[in-house]
Order: sequence, then C-alpha cells, then structure tokens
Amino acid sequence: IYMPFIDLSFRSKLFSVFVLVTIVPMMLFAYLSYELTKSKLTDQIYSNMMNSTAQINKNLENKLDSYEHISASIYLDNRLASYLTSEYQDDPSYLDVYQYIGNRMDTIMTAYPDFDSVFIYSDNESLPKDDYYIKPVTAEVKETELFKQLQQSHGNIIHLSSPQTQDSPAMFTLARFLNNNRNQYPYGILVFRISESVIYSLMEEE
Repeated sequence: IYMPFIDLSFRSKLFSVFVLVTIVPMMLFAYLSYELTKSKLTDQIYSNMMNSTAQINKNLENKLDSYEHISASIYLDNRLASYLTSEYQDDPSYLDVYQYIGNRMDTIMTAYPDFDSVFIYSDNESLPKDDYYIKPVTAEVKETELFKQLQQSHGNIIHLSSPQTQDSPAMFTLARFLNNNRNQYPYGILVFRISESVIYSLMEEE
C-alpha cells in the first residue's frame, strides 16, 4: 500500500490524505450515528408500545371493575331477590316486580351507556316473563355456552365473547348467578351484553 502511495503525484497524495482524514471519519461518524439513532428509536418504539399496552390493560381493568361493581350491587339487592323468589297468583301483584326491576335496569342503562342490554334469566314459573327485563330459562338457554360456563363458575362472574351474526354484532357478555345467601339454589342469572366495539374503542383511544 505504501509504494503506490509514494508514486502518486502531490495532488493525488493530498486528496488521499484528505479522504483519509475527513471523508472516512465523517462516513464512520455518520454510520455510528445512524446505528445509535436506530437503536434509540427502536428502544423508544418498544417503550411506547409497552406503555400503550399497559394503559390499554388498565383501561380494560377499570372498565371491567365498573361492570363488576354494578353487578355486585344487583347481586346484593335483597328486595330484588325477594321479588324473584316470590310465588305469584293470577293477579297483578307481579306488576310491582316489573316497576322495580324496570326502574333498576333503566337506571343502569342510563349510567352505563356501554350496555347493549341488561336482563335477568329467571326460572320462577309463577313470575310472568316479558322477554326484555326478565327472560325464561328455556331448554335452549341451558344448551348455551353461557349457561354451561355458569355451572362451573362457583358464583363468580364469567366473561364470554360471541361472534357477529346476521342479526347481531359481535358481543361481549358478562353474567353471574344471583344466589345471594342461596349458593346451591340460584334464583336468577344476571346478564350484561356489551358490543365488542366498545371494548375496541378503549384500544383506539391509545
């Protein structure tokens, strides 16, 4: 390498020295800067993704906690339990049930506009069902995944997703047995149905 350099003209030698002293270090500096910047950007993107994921999880947990809180208030409602377990004759006394439950459910729907529907499955044969606030526990209901999971829930809340159908969008369902002080003999099933788009919106906020 040395001998060819000796044979170069002075201008060529000067240019070679210029390249070695300025251009090469600049290229090396640019390369190192690029690698350092890329590394920092990668670390920053990863950190942002982790923070965003953590915030989404927190949003979901807060949302589910609020749902579980309202379900607990219904679960502990002794007046509701009394209405759902009473025997009704052929008289309009059951109208008091619907006035109370209707007001209760409407208040929940107002406070939680996320809910697509809120209702109770009841197997009390003497209580007329309106299929809106109170629905019967039919043979078809007993075959659903929701009912099967409730049998193994030990009184806890279950979460269930159902895909979109021709008649309904994709839904997220929370349900629990109503069996306060009657663990082995539930007197109803509380169901909250929420469009999955509500859950996805928590992710879009991030």
